[in-house]
Amino acid sequence: MRRYYFRLYQDSSRVDDRDGVALASNAQARRYAEDLVRELMRHAEIRTGHWTLEVCRADGSVLFELPFAALDDSLDRFPPAVRSLVAKVRQTRRELAKACFQARMLQLQSAAIRARSAGRPYLAAVNGHQIAGRGARMSGLEPKAMPNAGPNDSLDARRLQLQSNAICAAAKSPQTRGTN
Repeated sequence: MRRYYFRLYQDSSRVDDRDGVALASNAQARRYAEDLVRELMRHAEIRTGHWTLEVCRADGSVLFELPFAALDDSLDRFPPAVRSLVAKVRQTRRELAKACFQARMLQLQSAAIRARSAGRPYLAAVNGHQIAGRGARMSGLEPKAMPNAGPNDSLDARRLQLQSNAICAAAKSPQTRGTN
């Protein structure tokens, strides 16, 4: 029996499964994930249609991603063109939510780098998980070029801050607002 872990991306946040579930195979993990998605989506299809559930191995690598929209049976009564349009809107919203989440993580990490370069302590946590500060890992979001503090930390922090601001500005632009 292997242990599988689940990550739920909802709006611009992520909920990590700390305990995992022991299952016999990847196929059984997929069935379990589909049941979980249906349960979370029950009577809340509009609110949860853009959410995503990732199924991960014990090492944190993603086995597969399951968009809630893929299992939304409430769309079956609509013509294919409408279903396709709704799926596209939900995918766009899902991608925007993930980008906002990653922008927030970059923003917190850049604040930690700026504080560290100024000799101040800094710690940031999301949902009880340390994501910035001494010894923190950002679950695969950390840039590879900055393993230790160094003379270029403030430049790297500024670069991260600019990237984060650009992503957030794009998320708030009039073209992307109102695509619920």
